[in-house]
Amino acid sequence: MAAWVACQCCERYLVRVEDGVVPPSILCSDCLPDSDASTTQAALGLLMTWWNDHYANPADVCPFESADGGFQWIWGGPYDAYEEVLTHWGKVFTNEMLLLMVGHLQAATGVMEWSGVIEGQQEVSHGG
Repeated sequence: MAAWVACQCCERYLVRVEDGVVPPSILCSDCLPDSDASTTQAALGLLMTWWNDHYANPADVCPFESADGGFQWIWGGPYDAYEEVLTHWGKVFTNEMLLLMVGHLQAATGVMEWSGVIEGQQEVSHGG
């Protein structure tokens, strides 16, 4: 008997999984890199898109209360980028690819601890 499960990348599409056949990663055809697109840039693009759909800079989405120790992790977190991509993508991409993605992410943002996000979430005002 087959089952339908959400794509582990975009979570928008369902993927048919045959009974007794559990792949290490479940990706829809839109998220599964084909042999020509499985270059480093394509893989990084896929990982970065997935990351931005699931995590955010806490300065953009979390209230900050200095009296309470800083960011209020109302959307979950703090999350470590490497631990998160390893958990979700460790069976799909090499450790070197995951480290490269995290390196690019941290170099571009300077962020070391990340917040979760919810769909349709609005940025919060940090006051002044």
